[in-house]
Amino acid sequence: MFPTRPKALIDGFAGACSAPGETLHRPDPVTWQCWVNLPADLTAAAIVDHDGTLSALPQLVVQLQVAQTPDGRFTATLQDYLNVPQASGPARRIASGGPSAQEARIGLLRDMGGQIVR
Repeated sequence: MFPTRPKALIDGFAGACSAPGETLHRPDPVTWQCWVNLPADLTAAAIVDHDGTLSALPQLVVQLQVAQTPDGRFTATLQDYLNVPQASGPARRIASGGPSAQEARIGLLRDMGGQIVR
């Protein structure tokens, strides 16, 4: 939870998604997504393990959502998942990370001035 809009967090997230093979998307006004191409071996494993297709390759998606609450504060949520396109139907979203990944996300939000609400 942030008392004001966390501009530094948003700008830092958007700025960090600028390496080759990374693409920043804004699917809606409160969401920023960094779509990251995977190395060839991880791409192949994701296709095989999750019935993917070669016509659209799997990518890692790191997502930041920042929304204003009714009391004027802001919530920020970080998540990441593997997006595996399928031959038919919607892409599969495979949650990534475990407790250590979650703690890293919480640490980043705390370091940016957020108060953690569980």
